[in-house]
Amino acid sequence: MTINSDEVEEMLMALKTALTTTQVQKTTGIPRNHLFYMINAGHLPTVTASNEKAYAKHRFTQAAVDDTLERLFSGTVPVAKPTGRQMSILRARQASVSGLNEIIDFLFSGQIWKGLLARRREYGALLVDADEIIAAIRRGRSKSGFSKPEAAKFIVGMARDSVGKFVASGHLELVEEFSPEARRNVQVVSRESADAFLQNYVSLGELSHTAGLHHKQVRSALRTVGIEAHFDPDDFLSFFYVRADVNGALQRNPDLWSSGVK
Repeated sequence: MTINSDEVEEMLMALKTALTTTQVQKTTGIPRNHLFYMINAGHLPTVTASNEKAYAKHRFTQAAVDDTLERLFSGTVPVAKPTGRQMSILRARQASVSGLNEIIDFLFSGQIWKGLLARRREYGALLVDADEIIAAIRRGRSKSGFSKPEAAKFIVGMARDSVGKFVASGHLELVEEFSPEARRNVQVVSRESADAFLQNYVSLGELSHTAGLHHKQVRSALRTVGIEAHFDPDDFLSFFYVRADVNGALQRNPDLWSSGVK
């Protein structure tokens, strides 16, 4: 085995000023589990190529950290107020029922929209479009349906116990799909029915987030224009409204939400 002395000397010099994983986490604000995936996937190079070694103590040059951040923030669009589906990485992961690895890979791919909240160059201020993430994942996954807990996360504002209620009412459809994880056919909520549900209905939770108001204020504003929950909340355990009715009311009165503020 031949060792290049210049490369060894360069590595030793880099190690003298190298940063630890903890230091990188503190200076960048990247959560520990996010950072470790970036390391293992090669998005953040280590001084000694330790990403391929189990339980290694990783070290990084400042230049490598700076380059990783530059690639993360490259192409970001300043956002003053996110829309309902523009979310932080953590929220988008829940909404899209995706793996952390999938979203991080998308961030570095340069193929998805990325926003930056209030021009803050911080990891926590990064925004992605949950619907775009869902579409990208949908193209790459063999299993497209959702378990009931996954469906509750996908349909913003739906309680976990509500999914079965909407299946029983026919608004969500159960189908059988092969699960690579379970290696057998499993019953899932079809993505088509979940997509259709989101197109037709909007939850009180989503409206509260979009309007920036407490849910009681949103309900009060909707009542002023005669809009009530489409499904009985006592039976379905969630508040959902006909999306077209809400959109129509907002088009007729853009200041609708202000009527709920007292």
